[in-house]
Amino acid sequence: MRRHEALSWLTLYLERHGMAADRSLFWDINQLSAHTGWAHGFMAAYALWGGLACLATIWVVCGLLARRRDDGFASIATVALTGLATVLALLVNQVVGPLVDRPRPFVAMPHVLLLLSHSADPSFPSDHAVMAGAFAAGLLVASRRWGAVAAVLAVFLAFARVYCGVHYPLDVAGGLLIGAAVAALVIGVARNLVVRLLVALARTPLRPMITAAPVRPAVGVAQRYPSTPDDRRAPVGPASHAARGDQPSATVSRRAEPGGVDVTTTADLPGPGRYR
Repeated sequence: MRRHEALSWLTLYLERHGMAADRSLFWDINQLSAHTGWAHGFMAAYALWGGLACLATIWVVCGLLARRRDDGFASIATVALTGLATVLALLVNQVVGPLVDRPRPFVAMPHVLLLLSHSADPSFPSDHAVMAGAFAAGLLVASRRWGAVAAVLAVFLAFARVYCGVHYPLDVAGGLLIGAAVAALVIGVARNLVVRLLVALARTPLRPMITAAPVRPAVGVAQRYPSTPDDRRAPVGPASHAARGDQPSATVSRRAEPGGVDVTTTADLPGPGRYR
C-alpha cells in the first residue's frame, strides 16, 4: 500500500511540475495530425498493427538468415531470445501500467484529435512501444544492419501512437526504454545457456530444424578423406610416402619396464623427396 501511495504521489508531482513539456509536445503533434488529414489512414494503420507487423517480419528474416550463419548458434539464440523478451516486456508492462495509472490524453484533456478507438486504460507505458523497443534492441544484437532498420521502424511506431492521440510522448519513450532494457537483460543472461542447448540439439536428428549451416569436419578428416580431385588420386597412408618419394615411416616399439605395457611410437624418417 505504501509503495502504491508513493508511486501515486510521484505521478501527481510529475503531472504538476514535470509534464508541461510532455503535454506541450503532445499538443504540437496533435495539431500536426489535424493539419495532415491525407496521412490519417496510413498513420492509423501503422500505429495499430502495421508497425508491429513490420518488426515481426524483420524478426523472421533475421531468424532465417541466422540459420545460415556459422557462428556457433549465437545469432539463432539471439533471435529466439528477442521473441521471448518481447513477450516478457509486454507482461512487465501490464504490471507497470496500473502502478503508474496515468490517464490517456483523450481522457485528461478535451478536444484531442483521436484517430483510433481506444479504451481508457493506463497510458504509461505504451504496449506498442514496449514491444517495439524489445524487438529493436534484440535485433540490433543479432544484426546491426537489420537492427538499425528495426530501430527506425520502432521510433516511427512510437511517433505514430502520439500522432493518433492515444499516448503522450513520454509514454512511448518510456515504453521503448523498458522494452530495450528487458531485451538486453534476457539476452545477456540467457544467450550462453541457449547456445549450449542448441549445440546439443544440433547433434540429434533435429539439426535441420535448427540450422542450415554445414557440419564442420573434425580435425584430420580432410587429410583422411580427400576432397579435391588431386587428393583423391593420391594414395593415402603408407603408400603416399612412396608416391611422394619419401622414406616410409619407421615404427619403433619398446616395452615399458613397470607393468609390462607396450608403448609404440612412430617417427617419419627423412627421405630423398622430403627435403630438397
